[in-house]
Amino acid sequence: MTDIVKQINKDHALVVIGSSVRILKERVNHLGNLELQYFSVADFKTLQKKFPNHTEERGRDINRVDYWLSSPDRREYEEVVFYPGKTPASTFNRWQGLAVIPEDGDCGLILEHLLDVICAGDQDHYQYLLAWIKWIVTTPDKKTGVAVAMRGLKGAGKGTMFSILKALFGTHQIQVSHVDQLLGKFTAHLETALVVAADEVLWPGGKRGEGVFKSLISEGETMIERKGLDAYSSRSFTNLVMATNEDWVVPATKDERRF
Repeated sequence: MTDIVKQINKDHALVVIGSSVRILKERVNHLGNLELQYFSVADFKTLQKKFPNHTEERGRDINRVDYWLSSPDRREYEEVVFYPGKTPASTFNRWQGLAVIPEDGDCGLILEHLLDVICAGDQDHYQYLLAWIKWIVTTPDKKTGVAVAMRGLKGAGKGTMFSILKALFGTHQIQVSHVDQLLGKFTAHLETALVVAADEVLWPGGKRGEGVFKSLISEGETMIERKGLDAYSSRSFTNLVMATNEDWVVPATKDERRF
């Protein structure tokens, strides 16, 4: 394997996204999280122009991107997925694992906050909440199918719940603050989220939105759409937790099982 192929392979790969071929780049963002960028071949060539091309023994220059693309040693994947578990070598898996390594210790303050603040001292709610969190930690490849909704005054400590979950799930928890980030057209940010923390997301109403919302909570498959790329079907492992100061939170009926 030549140096150019090694250099590009280090953090790039040729991938198939839906019906499109793209160059994937792995980078660590300012938060320390793995971030993926997708480039067309033309754009990738522009980015690579500042680096030297490959020179053959006869002295002929070959564009470094063309050289890499034609190499049998180029790094490539048949699909890009998010799956909390093992996948074939031909698949690029965006699962990064949990953010912590389990070990013995005292988490009394956390448990006290969950019981006394989040659950207002209600033991049934507390045990349910612990079971909900445990399910996601131990069975991340099977969504709970239930959203946790928290309602309370400003400064009551609801945001601490988000911080606890962030400490557990790291890059696989995202926080949103607008309904379009949950129910909008472009949904790529939801693909790798085990937990979506919805902070003061106001419900817009309407049956269509209600259906999409409930599907996000309980359905195991969803459509992912990125700007500039075809939409594609993906498995969904998303679990939703909501916090608000408003009196009315979600469209929950009397026999509702999703909240």
